[in-house]
Amino acid sequence: MAVEPSDSAAATMPNSSDPKELLRYARQAYEKGDYKRAYELQVRQQYLNDSINREKMRQSSTDALSMSLEYRLAHEHELEAQRENDSLMAYNKELQMREYRSLLQSIETQKNAERLKWIAGSLLGLVAFIFALIYANIRRLQLQRLKEAYDKLEEATAAKERIESELRIAREIQMSMVPRDFPHSDRLDLYAQMTPAKEVGGDLYDFLVVGDRLYFCVGDVSGKGVPAALFMAESARMFRTLCKYRLTPAEIASAMNDELALNNEQGMFVTMFIACLEISTGHLDFCNAGHTPPILDGSYMKMETNAPLGLWENLDFKGETVGSITGKQLFLYTDGLNEAENYLQEQYGDERLLHFLQEHKDMEPRSLIDLLSDDVEQHVGNAAPSDDMTMLCIKAK
Repeated sequence: MAVEPSDSAAATMPNSSDPKELLRYARQAYEKGDYKRAYELQVRQQYLNDSINREKMRQSSTDALSMSLEYRLAHEHELEAQRENDSLMAYNKELQMREYRSLLQSIETQKNAERLKWIAGSLLGLVAFIFALIYANIRRLQLQRLKEAYDKLEEATAAKERIESELRIAREIQMSMVPRDFPHSDRLDLYAQMTPAKEVGGDLYDFLVVGDRLYFCVGDVSGKGVPAALFMAESARMFRTLCKYRLTPAEIASAMNDELALNNEQGMFVTMFIACLEISTGHLDFCNAGHTPPILDGSYMKMETNAPLGLWENLDFKGETVGSITGKQLFLYTDGLNEAENYLQEQYGDERLLHFLQEHKDMEPRSLIDLLSDDVEQHVGNAAPSDDMTMLCIKAK
């Protein structure tokens, strides 16, 4: 245990804090025999040593504590570094895991893409196969329908050719029913022409010489085509038959009307101008059954109006006469002449017809009809004929 120096000794001691210097002073005092002073100096030196030792111990303790703190701090830094390292390693592992998962996902995506490609290819192949089957089936059906249509076309063509052939034969038969040999003498000149709008038509003209009488007529059956042609044929047959009995035109009209009206469920009829000319005198007896009035020397004839033939039975037909038509031109026609239309739907017309006949009233019947046909044809042009056209011209000399 260190000895504390007294206050009196301390007052006489040198002011030094160096133990070595105090030990030197103590040694000098001992050599001088000042043992008290030497003792005090030793005590002070001991005290200083103890203080220094204590200070050293405190310093050592402080240093040890500092070192411990530094070690602990270093350890903590090391732990922190370790934790950071562990964190980096964990982060690296996480990155590696992400890369691995990304790689796995890429591989899975590639596999899925390949799988989808395979599925898409299979579906496309299936669709192509189904389309090929459907196309083949449709093609087969089309070929079958085409064959059926071709067969039907062949049948229709054959039927059409057969009908056309039959119509041509019917036309020939119909044309053969109207007279082709026209009287041409010093007393009488007659010419007629009939042009059906279709293969067969409903117009008719006829004439028959019975003794000194010339019976003639021009008629127009309602409608066109085969039904009209049949009705026309029946009318022409009855007219020719009745003329042989030397009946008057009114009597012929009455008899024809009753016969044609019998069982006429279709309601067909024929307009007809029937006349009888005494060749020697030029006297004309006629009956107009609803037909367009004839033109005598460029003017329409005035006459009674009678009903067409074939509508109702037991009708009273009125006949009329003209004293003489000698030296005059008598022109009969159907409405297919004056109603002939061009492509602008303009009709030939009554005025043009009258004007033409007035300018050519001295012309012979054949030349007149040929020239008039050309004029009508020029008016119509390329337009299709709209109706049958019949003309008959007589000139008594």
